[in-house]
Amino acid sequence: MRTDPQRWQRLAEEIRSDLSELDALVVEIHSHLKHATGKKLSDRITGGKLVHDVYGKVESILVKIAKDLNGGVPSGDDWHQRLLKQMAMPIREVRPAVLSEKTRASLEEYLRFRHVFRNVYAMYLDWAPIRRLAAGTPKVVRSVASDVDRFIGFLSKLASSAG
Repeated sequence: MRTDPQRWQRLAEEIRSDLSELDALVVEIHSHLKHATGKKLSDRITGGKLVHDVYGKVESILVKIAKDLNGGVPSGDDWHQRLLKQMAMPIREVRPAVLSEKTRASLEEYLRFRHVFRNVYAMYLDWAPIRRLAAGTPKVVRSVASDVDRFIGFLSKLASSAG
């Protein structure tokens, strides 16, 4: 494992920035849900895009960690699912689990929605799952932030022991 303290500090700061962006997405989702009924296509598209972006931002964090600590991102058609599973597993003598099993399980539904959103014509988007996932984002983001904050603590220990 690399012992460059600046690398771990940089990674921690990038993750903190991503967490801040996740919080901003939650605010946008809350605002959208106050006014959207799902009857208009624009409600479904906007809500779906915001839910999609929440998972995308979480995955961005996981990709950064995988590149710096796992030796890279998994490959293959199912790399998104494999990345999520890997982040819930500790790697002995490298890193602890980044996500709890509970957080990983809740993120799987967002990953499945991400796939649907990218592969379905907008006019076929169903409001019910969008609304349910959108309404659940505060809880999911809190869970991710809690897990990732714990991981940032690990990075801080790495940085101080390497320096």
